[in-house]
Amino acid sequence: MSNFLGLFRWWKLLWLYSGFSICLLYVYQLPVGIPNMFHLIADIGLYKVSADSGWQESCSGISLMVFYYMVSFIKHDLEEMEFIMSVRQGSLTEQLLPSTNSFFVRQLRSGVRHTNILLRGTVFRFFSINWFTYGFPISLFALSYWSFHFASMCAFGLLAYVGYILYAFPSLFRMHRLNGLLLVFILLWAVSTYVFNVAFAHVNWKPGKDMEIWEMIGLWHYPIPGFFLLAQFFLGVLVAIGNLVNNSIFLCMSNEERQSSNENETEEVKKDAEVLIVATVAWGLRKCSRPIMMLLMFLIAMKQGFIHAVYVIFFFVYLLSHNINKGIRQSLILLCEAHFAILYILQLNLVSRKLERKGSINVEVLSQLGFLESDSSRDFLQIALLACFCAIHNHGFEMLFSFSAIVRHTPCHPIGFSILRAGLNKSVLLSIYASSNIRDDCENSSDERKVALYLGAVEKKFLSMYRSFGTYISFLTILLAAYTVRPNNTSFGYIFLLLVWIIGRQLVEKTKSRLWFPLKVYVISIFIFIYILSIFPTVETWVSTKVDLNISLGYDTEAPLLRNLWESLAIMIVMQLYSYERRRSKNIKPEDPNPLQSGILAFTKRFMIWHGQKILHIALFYASLSPISAFGFLYLIGLVFCSTLPKASRIPSKLFLIYTGFLVEAEYIYQMWGKQARMFPGQKHYDWSLLLGLQVYRPSFEGLEAGLRANFGDCCMYPSV
Repeated sequence: MSNFLGLFRWWKLLWLYSGFSICLLYVYQLPVGIPNMFHLIADIGLYKVSADSGWQESCSGISLMVFYYMVSFIKHDLEEMEFIMSVRQGSLTEQLLPSTNSFFVRQLRSGVRHTNILLRGTVFRFFSINWFTYGFPISLFALSYWSFHFASMCAFGLLAYVGYILYAFPSLFRMHRLNGLLLVFILLWAVSTYVFNVAFAHVNWKPGKDMEIWEMIGLWHYPIPGFFLLAQFFLGVLVAIGNLVNNSIFLCMSNEERQSSNENETEEVKKDAEVLIVATVAWGLRKCSRPIMMLLMFLIAMKQGFIHAVYVIFFFVYLLSHNINKGIRQSLILLCEAHFAILYILQLNLVSRKLERKGSINVEVLSQLGFLESDSSRDFLQIALLACFCAIHNHGFEMLFSFSAIVRHTPCHPIGFSILRAGLNKSVLLSIYASSNIRDDCENSSDERKVALYLGAVEKKFLSMYRSFGTYISFLTILLAAYTVRPNNTSFGYIFLLLVWIIGRQLVEKTKSRLWFPLKVYVISIFIFIYILSIFPTVETWVSTKVDLNISLGYDTEAPLLRNLWESLAIMIVMQLYSYERRRSKNIKPEDPNPLQSGILAFTKRFMIWHGQKILHIALFYASLSPISAFGFLYLIGLVFCSTLPKASRIPSKLFLIYTGFLVEAEYIYQMWGKQARMFPGQKHYDWSLLLGLQVYRPSFEGLEAGLRANFGDCCMYPSV
């Protein structure tokens, strides 16, 4: 069946109508008297052609004549094609048809007649496969851009189509039918716009308040409506080209003679290096897609309102869940699309003006939900990107696999097919999207197993690197977060749980989840509590009447949301990375139990192990003298007592770890509550501070770091287990 089925069946009516229009236009130019009734008809589309005529009238007349002569030129071919379409394929009449001197008919080498014009030349094939490959995202972008440039309820229908594609991602054949419905919708909209402008000109409507309703529907009045209709026409052409190309590709797959599958498989495995490179890049992008989605969710959730708080729920689901199933991603897409739709409707001129006229009640309700916040264009972009990433996660494998099956069996390949061929390799797709069990499955093909094992080795390398430094990255991040804020109860909790982690892993000589997991739970709780205070002002007002938020939590009521959340957010990220590395490392058998066997880091580690006791004694002696105090005297007594123990004994180090942790907590508590206890310089109980050796640190990062540096150095003296 032809792609131009409608043209081949209705071309005579178009040809006769264009000839009739040319005749009317010619008669209208004659210098003779014309009845008044004819003048009424002429106002609809006829005009006088003269030297003073505008370019619109000239272009309209020339286009009409060019169309008439073009159809007349191929009239015989169209008649022949119409006759071919009127008979059933495979009948005796078809066999008697002429096979030469036909513009639209092509006969394959197998003897089968084909009426697809795009299968005739190389140019058409080249255009078809490239549009099939790259035209889909272009079409979605064009529909989305149109919807925003001509915002209306009709344009919202285009957005609904894009939203359905992202949510369901139908098969190519079903999308082919949906594009037909979309094309009918666009054409009906264009016809309605044209009729509206004609009626506006002849009914003598005056622009006023009623125009707001028509504009919200999608019907605009323009002095020259042809521009808007031309834009609608090009949008319809874009959708029609997509349908035309899809139909051509499907027919090409079903009728074109192809090489055997064995030859294709031999060609696929020629460039192993290229396949592995593309697989590595694709694997990295897939691993990065989840953090990108979480970043987008966090950026959206940084505004006040209930709708933004829902994104935080999904943020924590993605943060804490090991595997995100399809249902969660589908729910997130629905949330994005609902949020997007409400923002879009609120941007319509009539709706926004109605809200302004209604007063503060509706505006207050919408602001509580978070729909009247700041930059709408940035919100639209963030929500759209999040929905796209979710759609790719949900339907990426099925889409790429079906696309690969189609592109590989077309006689003409698209631009950049060498890279596409490597990326669409079945082994690559299965290795990236399938579960990790495929790497241990011996029944898979050699290509799939080769790519899977390679990607597994890459993942092991990254995990090994992070395992070597991940603990220290977590320690430093927590200390930086605690040092950069004024001492408060929240930061004290960070330091206390960090000391439990550091000291506990040295005491039990092994890192266990019960040592670091309380810190993860604590930081998540703090993040949720501070977020609730920032998003809901009523909660913030009520809590501030009970406690001083700045002193107790380090919460600044005047600061933006990110300023209050960045400490807990940074710690939460590093703790999640640490827990992810621990969870993944349990399932991987390390080939090298000690990755730091050589190099400067290995030398430093061995040096600390061999001479750790000497360095510890020096540090303890320095701590007992700076300053000279009761706490320092206990250091000195412990140093003398432990010097009598055997060199291999671990009792001294464990005792001093516990004692040093106690001192760190005591000094930090002194920075918070020393003034209330009247133990600061110049106060009543300052002598007790001198006796114990407690000092007031400078209220800055440098002050806290310098004051706690020595004690934390003692805690981290021995290498991590």
